[in-house]
Formats: sequence, structure tokens, C-alpha cells
Amino acid sequence: MYLLETLTLAWVAWVAWMAIYIPAISRVFIVGILVVLDIRTFFRIFITTHIYTH
Repeated sequence: MYLLETLTLAWVAWVAWMAIYIPAISRVFIVGILVVLDIRTFFRIFITTHIYTH
């Protein structure tokens, strides 16, 4: 459970880093990926693991 939570945090941090350093054109591509992956699913997993591990 801790591993999944850590991976989720790392993924969010990576997305934030990309949003800052990648040019605007690539941002559209990143947003497209996020829509496909459905970021809400990641946060639902994070919240669930956060509740069960604390």
C-alpha cells in the first residue's frame, strides 16, 4: 500500500514538473495523456490507500 501511495505521489510530481518545464505544445500532449489515463482514478487510489494506511 505504501508503495502504491509513493508511486502516485511520484507520478503527480512528474506531471507537475512536466507542466513547468515542457513547452506549451507538449503540454497539450501531456493533457491528452492525462485525459486518457483519467487522473481522477489516480487520486481515488491515492485517497483510498491514504485512508487505509493512516
